[in-house]
Amino acid sequence: MLSFLAALAASCSPLGLDRDGLEALRNAEFAIESAEERDAFLFDLADCAGEPDPFLRDRIGYEGMATILRSGDVSEETVRELYGQYTELLRILPRYLDRGTRKKNRGLRPSFLTLYFTEIVRVDRIEPFLTDEELADLVDLTEFVIYNVNDFRGFDDEQGWRHHLAHASDLAMQLGLNPRVTDEQRLELIKVLTGKIQPPGKVFFRFGEPERVARAVAYLYLGSEIEAEAMREAFFSLAEPSGWTWQAAMNSEAGLGRLHNTRAFLNAMIVTLYGSDQPRLVALRKAAVEARRKLP
Repeated sequence: MLSFLAALAASCSPLGLDRDGLEALRNAEFAIESAEERDAFLFDLADCAGEPDPFLRDRIGYEGMATILRSGDVSEETVRELYGQYTELLRILPRYLDRGTRKKNRGLRPSFLTLYFTEIVRVDRIEPFLTDEELADLVDLTEFVIYNVNDFRGFDDEQGWRHHLAHASDLAMQLGLNPRVTDEQRLELIKVLTGKIQPPGKVFFRFGEPERVARAVAYLYLGSEIEAEAMREAFFSLAEPSGWTWQAAMNSEAGLGRLHNTRAFLNAMIVTLYGSDQPRLVALRKAAVEARRKLP
């Protein structure tokens, strides 16, 4: 673990390029003729995930990863090596990934490593390279990543997006779109995702997080044969929580945050599914509406 963390201490300068060189590469849509240099660029991007400068973290790190991987010009061997690099990193708890990071910059690296990894996982969905056993391990890792999201900051004017829960939801959505993921695995992912809607503390989601969770849940459900009743139970576990009441929740800031976030998620589920006449989605929307009616 220490070797990985030491490697991440490097600054974001893929291929040794300075800011002007990186901007020129971005303007050229990350076209790199040499396969060897293209691969090196992709591996270097992990150093950009924790950058407080959103140009380096978002425009170079994420856009570079997405553009090159979606071009189809990367060998399966390289994608596998990238997959190994990121799975090793994401098995590290966020607080350790942030070790050595200035306090105000914490939370960036875990969030954006997750987002970059989403593009690698997308490759397997389009052109499968993982074995069934490896895919099962990926599902477990995704549950681990979601469960350990504990920084719920969304956006600020200086550093831009953090959005860890949204990025973890996007990772789960890629698995929802993958027909090889089993119903049992999908249901577990749904439970872990919905479990993040009511985090402890004074958390008020206001940067689209409930919509991203709802979208992931919808795709996980749509690609399955999960019974609507199981989804109803998941939604009602939010609307009718055990151990406390909504009346009591309305007397504290943390409780009001839970109410706000639960409303936002169920509303997002209803809106996401609105207008669909697909029977399974109609049943899912009905379950969300019934749960929403339980809220004050």
